[in-house]
Amino acid sequence: MSGNNQELDRLLEAAKKKDCEAAFKLGQMYYSGDGVKQNTKQALKWFTKAAKTPAAFGAQYKVGTMYFTGDGVRGNHKQALKWYLKAAKQGYADCQDGVGRIFLLGGGNVATNYKKALSWFIKAAEQGHVDAQFNAGLMYATGGQGVKIDLGKSKFWYTKAAEQGHEQAKAKL
Repeated sequence: MSGNNQELDRLLEAAKKKDCEAAFKLGQMYYSGDGVKQNTKQALKWFTKAAKTPAAFGAQYKVGTMYFTGDGVRGNHKQALKWYLKAAKQGYADCQDGVGRIFLLGGGNVATNYKKALSWFIKAAEQGHVDAQFNAGLMYATGGQGVKIDLGKSKFWYTKAAEQGHEQAKAKL
């Protein structure tokens, strides 16, 4: 146990000196209960500290996801969008998919916007993000709110997702 305490102390000291990786590792430890008592509030605190670094995509994704799902924090789509956008604008596919989901669903002071949702899904889908590929296919299949039905594009994205093993995409083909 003393090894865990030493590691925890080392990470705490480094994180207090604005070490992004140490803060992210602390967030992971508190989130999963690895070497410390599980505590999602502490996890969010450390993930947020790490996420303030511009290229901390994993931390930005984790903070955005915690706000999006309400995991350990009151759900807040506006906060989720803020954190997802930090990494999405730099090309991080998981966050691009997250931004797409927020615009698709709306809520929490974020208006539903199918055009924006589709645009973000395509950015992630072009990088091989399987869920974004499926979501792009679905949006082209169903249309609505300014997105025109395009069965050719729908089939294209469903096929891409199915090739990666996405079962719902396989069923749509």
